[in-house]
Amino acid sequence: MKNCLLFFCMFMLFIVTSVNSQNPFNPNAIVGKKLFIDHHSLQSERFSEFDKFTHGFELAYVRNISRFINIGFPLKVGVINLPPDETGNTNIDNNLTMLGLDGVVQLQWWRKKNFIVPYAVAGVGFSMEDFEKTNFEVPMGLGINARLFPNIYLNVQSEFRYAMAENRSNFHHGIGLMYLLGKTDSDGLEDAKDLLAEDLQPDADGDGIPDDADVCPDIAGLAVFLGCPDTDSDGIADKDDDCPEEAGSPVTGGCPDTDGDGVADTEDECPEEVGSLAHKGCPLEIADSTGMLEGGPDNDGDGVPNAEDECPDAAGSVRGCPDTDADGVPDKDDACPQLAGKVELRGCLDSDGDGIIDSEDRCSTIAGVPSNGGCPESASSVTTETRATLESAMHMVQFNFASATLKNESYPILDQIADIVLSYPDHYLNITGHTDDVGSERNNFKLSVKRAQACHDYLMSRGIAKHRLSYGGYGEASPITDNDTEEGRAMNRRTEFILYKR
Repeated sequence: MKNCLLFFCMFMLFIVTSVNSQNPFNPNAIVGKKLFIDHHSLQSERFSEFDKFTHGFELAYVRNISRFINIGFPLKVGVINLPPDETGNTNIDNNLTMLGLDGVVQLQWWRKKNFIVPYAVAGVGFSMEDFEKTNFEVPMGLGINARLFPNIYLNVQSEFRYAMAENRSNFHHGIGLMYLLGKTDSDGLEDAKDLLAEDLQPDADGDGIPDDADVCPDIAGLAVFLGCPDTDSDGIADKDDDCPEEAGSPVTGGCPDTDGDGVADTEDECPEEVGSLAHKGCPLEIADSTGMLEGGPDNDGDGVPNAEDECPDAAGSVRGCPDTDADGVPDKDDACPQLAGKVELRGCLDSDGDGIIDSEDRCSTIAGVPSNGGCPESASSVTTETRATLESAMHMVQFNFASATLKNESYPILDQIADIVLSYPDHYLNITGHTDDVGSERNNFKLSVKRAQACHDYLMSRGIAKHRLSYGGYGEASPITDNDTEEGRAMNRRTEFILYKR
């Protein structure tokens, strides 16, 4: 009866409380607790006797997978005291040493603003009695974690353990402490400031970008597109994409172009053969045979007569000129000929809309001013010493070759950056990745974004609120020196950290 009452109380706690325990910012935890082991309640009528409990200890590693799910590996040591047999003999198989190891899943309801976490737990377990007899068990139960300090929680848990062996099903009740590994804001003060900042800066779509800075405040999106989504992942925000569910290129308004000739498939009369816009996407020979070719000779065979061709000796798709990045701006007029951009920006991109093209903008995801390299003017409020530390980190954060996986030596540097951001609670941090020119420009751009994101995600794990961080990538478009030597390429491979105040 007492066990039924205990489980009822645990169930009520699960229903009425909110949570704030192990979480994506501190995903690793160690739990140690005292165990009260009960083999009597299911097999004996002696419910009223407290001596049915024996004692043990549990040490567990718990890993957070998401805000709702943890996995754990509890190691248990204790004593088993079995109930009397049918004849009343109490000396059979008593005081057995138990050693067990479980693998469990915890289902929790985590929210950042609350301090009590209820959870349900289930899994599989293996145990040994006196290091001889083995047994498999299925644990199921309920528990709570209650915050005592920023990294320390009180843990209370009760579980029923269904045993495969006869007369071995039992209850485990435990109480102890859970310690979250990793640093949190000192005494929780910075966390409280972040919570207050979140309350003051609503985020209707929950994408981590405050509504006042979100171009698409009602639709969850990406930081690189200022809060707007990119459904087809073609690098063009849905709001600017004529075909938001089909990947395409900027020159075709985001629509597919199967043959890559700069004419969208929907307007291309020869969608599988490279042609020109002047001939509705068809090649010269087809245009000639169908009567499309008019206007006289065409030296370069690009379908544009010499009289109208701005580049008569070089075949091209834009007014007869080559357009390497297929953005509608001929290479001769394109300030960014290797990276697709907008016609009004001379073929370049301006992600934050501040009038400074990305290749010249040190803060390409945040609107700034020309006098501060495209970053917010308030970035100058950061001390000279802090700026020097952030600049030195630019080349000290390292990644594995051709990947976005951080090297071990990068973590102390990022920890130092996290401490800086936490010491400026009213500031924000912009992270931008850069590569050398080895490999394709498209792949380099993707790699630079992923590397910046890796730094962003690690800093979030250090307890920095998501809305205080933004990231983006330049690829090879913004070198600080030439790429002709290995030393130059090493200088161009970098991650920049800009601290600023809105």
